[in-house]
Amino acid sequence: MFGKSIGFAKGAMILVALVTLLRFGVEAGGGPAGFTRFISATVVILAAPLYLGFKAGRGGLDTYGELALASFLFGLWGGITIAFVTFAAGAIHVQTHYLSQGEMATLSGTVKHAATHRVRDLKVNR
Repeated sequence: MFGKSIGFAKGAMILVALVTLLRFGVEAGGGPAGFTRFISATVVILAAPLYLGFKAGRGGLDTYGELALASFLFGLWGGITIAFVTFAAGAIHVQTHYLSQGEMATLSGTVKHAATHRVRDLKVNR
């Protein structure tokens, strides 16, 4: 069940990772905020479960449990990628929308902010 669900969500998981890394790279490289705000992992994270549901309707999964697990794993992966780039922004001291100057000032502030993404996701997914 786990392997089938993760295989089913693999494309969406790759997409959210690429979008997150792309936005981080463009922001770290000094890209204009008016452009970077359109590169949004949040949009992918909100739209992908709908895509997965439509895709499941065409076949590929046997149970709703497999679909629920695929959607959960996708959402978890999306949060992990955002936490990763949040931590990376602080570790290399690059200003992006992922982390404020105050949070970036200390390692504990960076870790706390990155961990908050995971804790919040776990509370929402319960």
